[in-house]
Amino acid sequence: MGIAYDGATPVKASIYAVFQTIFEALICTSYDLI
Repeated sequence: MGIAYDGATPVKASIYAVFQTIFEALICTSYDLI
């Protein structure tokens, strides 16, 4: 990334973190239901 994307990186990182958390939660609940 770098200094040029310094403003957008935190936003993308937080969005990816949210998606990762949601996917992990879905996977965990799927395995719990099986």
